Amino acid sequence: MKQIIMIFLVLSLQSCYHPTEIQKDFGCTDKISINDAIMMQDFQKKFELMVPKKWATKLFYNEYQTSLMTADSLQPLTKSFILDVSLNNGELKVDDNIKNTVIRNIISKEHLRIKKFKVGKFHNKPSVWLLAEGTRNNMPFHLFKVLSKKDETTYYQIEAQIYGDSLVNKRVCKVISMLETLKEVPKK
Repeated sequence: MKQIIMIFLVLSLQSCYHPTEIQKDFGCTDKISINDAIMMQDFQKKFELMVPKKWATKLFYNEYQTSLMTADSLQPLTKSFILDVSLNNGELKVDDNIKNTVIRNIISKEHLRIKKFKVGKFHNKPSVWLLAEGTRNNMPFHLFKVLSKKDETTYYQIEAQIYGDSLVNKRVCKVISMLETLKEVPKK
C-alpha cells in the first residue's frame, strides 16, 4: 500500500510542473533546479536573477543599459554557457517586422544560421526568442537570444552563448529555467 501511495505522490508532484510557452518550444519537459543559488541583482538594482553561487558574475551599466553576465567558470565552455541579461532603454516593437530585423542582425553581424525563431510571450510580455548556430573561435557555437518588452521604454535583451555541440538543448533548457527566476526589483 505504501508503494502505491508513493507512486501516486510522485506522479502528482510531476504533474504540477506546467512548462511555459518558451519551455514547450524547446522541449523542456522537466523542471530544472538551480542548486546552491543566490538571487543576484544588476548594478542599478532594477532586476534580479537566481544564479548558482559558484558562478562568476560581472555587472555592467551605462546610460543605455544595466546588465548581469554570469558563467560557470569551473566548467569548460563546451559543458556550460555564458549568460548575459540586460535591461535596455528603448522601445521594443514586437510586430510583423521584428522577425526580419532580428534575423538580419543575427545573420549579418553574428554570421549565424537561424535554427528556431518564435514570437510569443515571456513572463506574459510580448517577446521573441531564437536559437542560431555557426562557428566562433573555431568551435561550434549556438546563440540563444530572447528580446522581451518590459514596458513602453525598456526591454530585456538576453543572450546565452553556448559552445560545442554537446547537450545544446539541455543547456538551453537550463538557461530558460534560470530566466524563469528573472524579476523586477521592487522600488523602495
